[in-house]
Amino acid sequence: MKNEAVIENAVVRQLQRRGFRTLKLNLQGRRGWPDRLVILPKGKVLWLEFKAPGKQPTRLQQHVHAWLRTAGHRVEVVDKKEFWL
Repeated sequence: MKNEAVIENAVVRQLQRRGFRTLKLNLQGRRGWPDRLVILPKGKVLWLEFKAPGKQPTRLQQHVHAWLRTAGHRVEVVDKKEFWL
């Protein structure tokens, strides 16, 4: 979990320096949702799921990610400090 938090903090700082808004999500009673919602220009949003290096989303997270993608959303799984839009 520690590595995941380090990665999340580094990426969030990068995005905020570039002027993007990032929202930490804690949806009560809803498991599997991505960790962050990034507000992009022109009404676009990006969902970010943070993982420790080499780790994969759980089966439930994969299901939620697939549902979001089917609904037209962009979902990225991030396991490195470097993240480019």
